[in-house]
Amino acid sequence: MISFGQRLKALRREADLSQAELAEAVGVTVHSVSKWECDSNMPDVSLLVPLSVVLGVTTDCLLGAGTNEKEDFEKLEEELIATENHSYFDYEINLKRYETARAFLKKYPLNYKVKLDCVSCLGRLLYHSGWQNSYTIPSDDYERLYDEGIRMIRSVIDHDKDPSRLIHVRKHWIMFLTMKKKWDEAEKVAMEFPDISGMRKGMLAEIASQKKDRVRALELWKEIRSESADEFMTIMYMVGMSASMLGNDKKHEAIEAWREMKKVAEAFAEVSSKNCPQDHYKRIKNLLQPICKISNESLCIGNIETALLSLEEATEIAVRAYEDIKECGADKELLDTAKEEFQQIPLLCYNSVISDDDNVLTRKERFKVCKSRLDELE
Repeated sequence: MISFGQRLKALRREADLSQAELAEAVGVTVHSVSKWECDSNMPDVSLLVPLSVVLGVTTDCLLGAGTNEKEDFEKLEEELIATENHSYFDYEINLKRYETARAFLKKYPLNYKVKLDCVSCLGRLLYHSGWQNSYTIPSDDYERLYDEGIRMIRSVIDHDKDPSRLIHVRKHWIMFLTMKKKWDEAEKVAMEFPDISGMRKGMLAEIASQKKDRVRALELWKEIRSESADEFMTIMYMVGMSASMLGNDKKHEAIEAWREMKKVAEAFAEVSSKNCPQDHYKRIKNLLQPICKISNESLCIGNIETALLSLEEATEIAVRAYEDIKECGADKELLDTAKEEFQQIPLLCYNSVISDDDNVLTRKERFKVCKSRLDELE
């Protein structure tokens, strides 16, 4: 159980006060505050009310007495859930949600989950102010609520240890900053996000949208889409390889993974810029990989027809892509690389499972036609 001294120290930090500032506010020495926080001494009973006022909490909270946080939290959740389906544009409902959460924090100021909920309510309340057919908050009230939101955001960032909440509170922080058109500050916060899964770029794109910089927003969303697709294809590749290694009983599961990977690769090959030969070539390579894998897995389970269809599909894609990159001005080095890569397709359609070049696939006339078409690339 947390001691009085530990609670006092946490509440003082939560209130963003130094020991000297707290001591001055209640009329004692810094040494006295230090002794209280070390549990070497307790404040006089006459100081409990001044302390609670300065710290912005109830005396029960200060003493850790007469409260049941779990029970009160459950009641709070019930009250908030009861208003969830109301319009976001309803000022009274939004204000009530905020005040309800704020009252809870008066008793439990170290509950950062509720503090984050409170920030969310405040952000929604402020964001919709002034919208058409909505409500307008008087400027003085708006500034007061805005400042309260910023204080809570900083409190969570400074004191909370939960990684998920720290990510979410920064999203709210960016929202608050963009409401005041503080673009540079918002971008600085966005740069604190991990540069994974499009998280950082997503926040920068949201800022650009709010800033009405639609060109920049579009560029960022395209980058995110591309990175997410590459990440997804990497995951599906690992799923396919893992399933494949478990033997023929899992080949159908492996084929399903390759087909999922192929769908995403197809979509990106379709929208890749044919004016950029290097980009188009890369996307086509990503597409050919799962198709060749499907051929290999199909051979393992005796499905020769599917293996041949996959080879024919890969051949058609490669021949068309080679012509595309040649027409849009690819240099000789890229053309030679593409030709060498594409001419390996027949081999790649069986060599993961069959080492002999004279096999059930290569003896088929359809295989020979595909190989001939690829060998003729110029």
